[in-house]
Amino acid sequence: MSDWFPFFLPLCGLLWSVTGAFMLLVLIVAARGDRASSAGEPSAEELAAATASLRAGFGWSRHLARLSGPFWFFVGLATLWFSDWRAPWILPAVGLFWMLSGAWTTLSASRREYQETDAETVSAALAAASTADGRRRLRRQQLVTGTLLICLGIPTLWFSGIRVGSAPVAVSRSVEDDSRLAEIVRQQIELDFTRHGRVGLVVGAIAGNEEVLLGFGTRRLGDSRPPDQDTLFEIGSISKVFTGILLAQRIESGVLDLNDRVADLLPDGWVLSPAARGVTLQHCTTHSSGLPRLPANLTGFAGAFSSLFGGDPYRDYSESAFREALATTELEFESSTRSLYSNFAVGLLGFVLATQSQTNFESLVVSEICRPLGMHDTAVSGDPKPIGELREQYRATLRLGPVMIALRSDDWRLPDHLAGAGGLRSTGRDMLTFLKANVGRLSSPLNAAIQRSHEELVRADMRIGMNWIHSIERGNLPKVIWHNGGTGGYSTYLGFTDDGRYGVFVLSNSAGSVDTLAVEILEALNQKYAQSSGGR
Repeated sequence: MSDWFPFFLPLCGLLWSVTGAFMLLVLIVAARGDRASSAGEPSAEELAAATASLRAGFGWSRHLARLSGPFWFFVGLATLWFSDWRAPWILPAVGLFWMLSGAWTTLSASRREYQETDAETVSAALAAASTADGRRRLRRQQLVTGTLLICLGIPTLWFSGIRVGSAPVAVSRSVEDDSRLAEIVRQQIELDFTRHGRVGLVVGAIAGNEEVLLGFGTRRLGDSRPPDQDTLFEIGSISKVFTGILLAQRIESGVLDLNDRVADLLPDGWVLSPAARGVTLQHCTTHSSGLPRLPANLTGFAGAFSSLFGGDPYRDYSESAFREALATTELEFESSTRSLYSNFAVGLLGFVLATQSQTNFESLVVSEICRPLGMHDTAVSGDPKPIGELREQYRATLRLGPVMIALRSDDWRLPDHLAGAGGLRSTGRDMLTFLKANVGRLSSPLNAAIQRSHEELVRADMRIGMNWIHSIERGNLPKVIWHNGGTGGYSTYLGFTDDGRYGVFVLSNSAGSVDTLAVEILEALNQKYAQSSGGR
């Protein structure tokens, strides 16, 4: 169900288009038959044939009504079930509409079936429909209904962004590497490609003193080129650990303290709601602030409708709307009492850090992290050429043997006031550099801030440092420090063992989670290298 559910709208579009086209085709054939028949009143044979056809039509109508009512009822129920009621309300509303429509159709069909058991009612309806005027009336109804279905179905298919192509295979062609580390990664990727609908992956791994960077699959359906070390990906919430390192830098330099209140650091004229005025920097970086996952005014009707077809829900979120959300927000719980993952809180943290430095978030990340580490392609805006020409991204994929069906997603452009929560784009080359910096294999002025950002600050619903999540030990695998990311058409993961021996990142141009794949690679590295020496 979960694999097929994102394809519901394009399937509806296909069904509506085919049904409308079929009705118009039947109408054309019937109209030709009318013109070929003799003028005047129909003969007894023609009337008998028309009556039999109409009786069959009434029967099919009843069958369709019986089927369509329960169908739409259960489709609506499934839509309600899978909807997040805290998110924009359009999906739950659509689900409720379908449920009510299905129930009404079922009741109406039962009522019509009861009425049509009256022989006189059936005979009268058949006699009226068998006349020339009756046939013309039916033709007009078919014409209007068929045209409406096509006009509804074709745009639904067009705007759903559906793509069909041959299913990519887990072949790495961008980098030739015969090392043991590369072979281990390839084995895990091949297993993953057989289980999931992957399109393209870039994977980097570190084990001891070895490192590898490989590209798999394809940049887009219908393209034979795999993504490579310079292909740009949205890294989503991995951006949060960059925000955590920026905070750690300010703490290392003594400019800020974890217990500083966010309300005291906002620009002049900005305020937090009375409920949120006690929120501190530590609350924001550990998801313990109580701020909701997203600002309540983030997405209106137009944005929610666009999201159904893979649109960007963040692009039109203005700074004034963000300012209003800060002034009116209510907390989900009292700060420090529990953890709730919040893009709102980390976006606010990034905004505060940037305004305190009298710059924007992108400039702050580039100057304070990317440039010192030699990461030349990591930014919020990104290069429009690789975004527009070299690859596509997919919000859902479905593999049917050798064929891949996918739904395209728009790029997500988080505005500066939310970019700290998930606005960065990066390449495999840059992410390998960032991974090496975090496991201590790259000497830089950021070493102290990076290590501070890893330190566990909260152990509640999540074990978390400055946006870094700490997992507990799993089997023979030591504790892993990690973060994942997901946007409309991308899924990412970056993690490493706390002893620095093993690390991995995975960048995918489809939204299906890569967390399990990344952890399996870490487990395989730990198992295969267990007898060898290595480390920082």
